[in-house]
Amino acid sequence: MIKLMEDRAYLDGFKDIISISEEKISLLYRTYTLIIEGEALKISAFTKSELILFGKLYTVHFIYTNE
Repeated sequence: MIKLMEDRAYLDGFKDIISISEEKISLLYRTYTLIIEGEALKISAFTKSELILFGKLYTVHFIYTNE
């Protein structure tokens, strides 16, 4: 599940974290890669398959794979 609000995002069910920075976070899901871009991105809660992200969210990209 991906739940987006004005200044935060709740993300769960991902398989792996590809990268994390203050401007961009990339997560690997089973059939796609999720990329969130923004400003002052910070993770406030984190487990093996879920996280809560705070900051100014600009774009959300889903990149699907044909596997």
